[in-house]
Amino acid sequence: MGKCVASSSLPPVRLWGHRRAVDHAKRCDAKKCSKCLWAKKGRQWRLKFPWLRFGRSCGPAGGSSFGLGCSACAMFQHMRSTGALSTSLGRRPLATPCRCFGRKGSSSDSISDKAEFENFTVALRLKTWQLQRHQQSQKHRDAVNFLQGHVNEEDLLTAPSAQEFGSMLSNMQKGHSMRDGGSASDRTSFMQWCLSESLLDIWRQKMAKATTACFIRDERKGKLLIRFRSADETLDLCSGVLGQIRMKGGSAEDIVAATAKALKIFCTRLFLPPRMGKALAPQGGFDRDLFRHVRKITNILTTDCHPAELLASNIMRGHRASADPAQNLDPFLPNIVLVGRDSAHASTRLVKRPWACVPCIQVGIAANKCSVVVLKN
Repeated sequence: MGKCVASSSLPPVRLWGHRRAVDHAKRCDAKKCSKCLWAKKGRQWRLKFPWLRFGRSCGPAGGSSFGLGCSACAMFQHMRSTGALSTSLGRRPLATPCRCFGRKGSSSDSISDKAEFENFTVALRLKTWQLQRHQQSQKHRDAVNFLQGHVNEEDLLTAPSAQEFGSMLSNMQKGHSMRDGGSASDRTSFMQWCLSESLLDIWRQKMAKATTACFIRDERKGKLLIRFRSADETLDLCSGVLGQIRMKGGSAEDIVAATAKALKIFCTRLFLPPRMGKALAPQGGFDRDLFRHVRKITNILTTDCHPAELLASNIMRGHRASADPAQNLDPFLPNIVLVGRDSAHASTRLVKRPWACVPCIQVGIAANKCSVVVLKN
C-alpha cells in the first residue's frame, strides 16, 4: 500500500508480499515466525479473501510487529482520518472493529484489546471463520461498497430509516433474538438500545407528572421483576416495567437492595449504552429529583405471600428493622399505605396439595398426567 509517511495518499502501511515471505522462509530457522506462516498460508487465504494483506502499520495505532490487515478498511479509515471524507452530516459512529483474535499478552494484543484489521494488528494464529466474520461485518461491507462506488458518503452517514426501527420493534415484541441466524451486530444492538431508551424516556416523563404509583414485584430464580402503574391529576394511567435485577441472595435485605437498584437505573438516562453509543453516556445521568419523587408518590406495593417478600415490604415501609443498618436510616418507600398480597401461589397450593391425601385420586392424576378439572370434564 502506501509508504510509511503521513502525507501519502495511501495508508502508511509496510506490506510484505507472498514471494518475499517465501524467500524469507527459506533462510529463517525460527519456530514461531509470522512471516513464515504467511508464506505457508498466505496464497490460500488470498484466494478466499482478496482484501487480506500482511504488513505493519506505521501509524500511531499500529503495532511493532507484522500482522494481518484489511486493505479496504485501512484505505477507508485513512480517507476518513485525512479529511477526504467530509460532509455536513459529520462523522458517523462506525461499528467497533472485530475483537482481538490473539491471546492476552501477545505482541498483537499489546496496543489495545481490539486488534483492528485496519491497523494490521491481527495475529496470524486465527481460523478461517474469523476472517469470514470480518468480511461479513457491516464496517467492512461499508468500506468495500464505498470504494467500489456502489454507495456514496451520504448513504453511509444517514441513520436507520423509520421502517427499520419499526421492523426492529416488531421483532422485539415477538421475542426474536438479535442474532437472527448470525452474530449480533453493533448496529442491531444500538437500534434496540435506542428503542428501549425512548420508551424509558416516555415512562420517566409520565412518572414525573404522576401523583400516585403502585409497584408490582415478583422474584423467580434469582431475578426480581418490578412493574409499575401510575396516575396523574387528570387520571391518565401509565403502566410499564421499572426494571429487572439479578439478586445476590433471596433474603429480605437483598430484595430491598434490588428494588432500590432498579429504581436508580430507571432514573438514569442513557444508562450503559452499547459500543457504538459510548459517546452518549456523558449526556445522560442520574435524575435525583425523579428518584425522590417516585419514592414519595408510591402508595401501593403488591408482592406475593413469600415470607421474604412480606418482610421486605415492611422494611421498605419502616415498620420493621433490617439486618442492614444502612436500610434503617431512611425508609425507602415511606408513604406506602397498602401492601397487596398476590394469592395466586396460595390458591395453587390449595388446589394441588389436598388431592395428595387421597391415594386413589392421586394415582388417577399421575396416570393421566392432567389436572382434576380435566378428569371431571
